[in-house]
Amino acid sequence: MAKQIKVIKCPQCGSVKNTLLKPDYYKCNSCATEYFLDSDDVNINHHYPSSPTTTDTGSPVVKLVSKIFVGLLLVYLLFTFAFAFFSKSSSRLATSAENKDRWNDAEVSFFESNKKAVFITVGIKESGHSQSPSSVYVGFYDAQSGKNIKMDELGIKEKDADVTYQRFDNGDFYFIVNKKRLYKVDQQSLTAKEVSPDTYNTVPDLQTGFAKIEFYYKGYGDAFNLVSNAGKELYYYPAIQKTYTYHEMCKAQNEVQKDPSNTPVITRFKFSTKSSDYENEKIQLIQYKQKAPVGVPVNRPFFCWTKDYGSYGLHNGDDQPQKTLMQDYYKKTGRVISYKDFTPDRLYFDPTVLDFNDKLVLITYKPTPAENEHYLVQLLNASTAQIIWTLPLELTYQPQDGRITNSGYFVKAGSSNYFIGPNGKIITEYNYR
Repeated sequence: MAKQIKVIKCPQCGSVKNTLLKPDYYKCNSCATEYFLDSDDVNINHHYPSSPTTTDTGSPVVKLVSKIFVGLLLVYLLFTFAFAFFSKSSSRLATSAENKDRWNDAEVSFFESNKKAVFITVGIKESGHSQSPSSVYVGFYDAQSGKNIKMDELGIKEKDADVTYQRFDNGDFYFIVNKKRLYKVDQQSLTAKEVSPDTYNTVPDLQTGFAKIEFYYKGYGDAFNLVSNAGKELYYYPAIQKTYTYHEMCKAQNEVQKDPSNTPVITRFKFSTKSSDYENEKIQLIQYKQKAPVGVPVNRPFFCWTKDYGSYGLHNGDDQPQKTLMQDYYKKTGRVISYKDFTPDRLYFDPTVLDFNDKLVLITYKPTPAENEHYLVQLLNASTAQIIWTLPLELTYQPQDGRITNSGYFVKAGSSNYFIGPNGKIITEYNYR
């Protein structure tokens, strides 16, 4: 092997003064240490004589030089080890990132399957941007760990993936891809199947299929707003297998007298809206009881402080309005039996109710009206309004969806999705990007 010219230093005291005893074998003239070089000029091996010479190895200068050399050697070895370790660690991290599912264009939701919290992601997962259609996939992930449970191809190709989700009151869970394909999720087997045309055999208006489909506003009942292939805009209520035109739906919403006598009454929660008549009135979290006929069109309750003149709002200049949070007409058509301010002593800014059941209420809001204020997520007792926990999020935009389950809580904010434990601490933050 070719040799390079280097300064030969004593490994004991650092002296460059030495005597060549034989090829590659030296003796230090300062401390009498004998040492030799290995064949590739990297390692310096040394040994100490059993009886030192009269050289003053206790000299302060020699000791200082020796300590400096040993210190530099230790630093060199430490950096060499650290570099090797972190290089391997970086390699492992890079491999992990490469193996992680990558989604180009997708949306995430959440449900509970066999007492396990699950993130569902639907979209296009190829990397890079392509102008040609790509396969659309549905992925199911363990919300505790973020690890993929299973991945299925839906058998369709799209250039992009506009995905929306909705859970109906009967527990059915659907998603829609690009406003034209409707899928129902089997939450136990973790599968998704496109809703078969056979589903509409008893629905004459849908015999030709549909060209466009969206979820209708949740407050009006579990329904789809669609355009049939015959060009009709319809509102489809799957629980009763019936379609309505817009005017037919509005009429049905107001036919309170046709509600069965055994119509269930449900306790719900909703925030009031900002009043233009009474600008200083604060936003309130309203608890209300509502008749909820199964599967039919209903009116969405609306809470806002207004000037009520009676007679459908008609009045002359001499009338004195009554200040009201809900006018009688809207109370009747909204099937509202009673309502109250659930948390009268609290302030909310830009709030929304994410989810509720008979025991819990999950809300989000800003504690002040400042534009750069971060949002809070809060869990309340549905009976007493007691605050169970409050979780600050590093977000200046409002979370738009949430879910209460037995295993934890889900909050969606943009592409970030949080699985929150019973103690109000984030267990997993899942971002499909």
